[in-house]
Amino acid sequence: MGRFRILQSLGGIADIIRRIFASGDVIAIVLKLTGLLPLPDYKDSIELRLWLKKGLALLDELADQTETEVDDKMVDALESVINNDAAYNGLHALIMSLIDKSESEIEVLGATDGSELQARAKAVGKEVGIDPFTIISIVMMAIKALAWIRERRGN
Repeated sequence: MGRFRILQSLGGIADIIRRIFASGDVIAIVLKLTGLLPLPDYKDSIELRLWLKKGLALLDELADQTETEVDDKMVDALESVINNDAAYNGLHALIMSLIDKSESEIEVLGATDGSELQARAKAVGKEVGIDPFTIISIVMMAIKALAWIRERRGN
């Protein structure tokens, strides 16, 4: 089942790319992507937040190119967190507290009832009406993205 969803996602991405090329928006998209450089200092919550807002604006445009609503809802959920001071600050602090943990350690913490991770995810989710397990998924994705940034920077 997981592989099928991945293939569906890849098919959706291919469809988006075809639509962008067909619409002639390639240059506009490339320019917007270059606007996301340089990568932010992820430890600076303000700098990261501004960068995330630009990135989400681009993702929102790309999500509009698909026929599904799932990606639109995902972007909306992320925007609700980014635009809510308490939720964003709580999420950033949570991610920074987990940044050096392995993916498996975080999964164990997320699955442990009453863990600090669950409690903090619940607090962030309460601010924006998102369930704690979705917040934990966002945390996992963010940590993977930050690992990618750290690799590029060599730190």
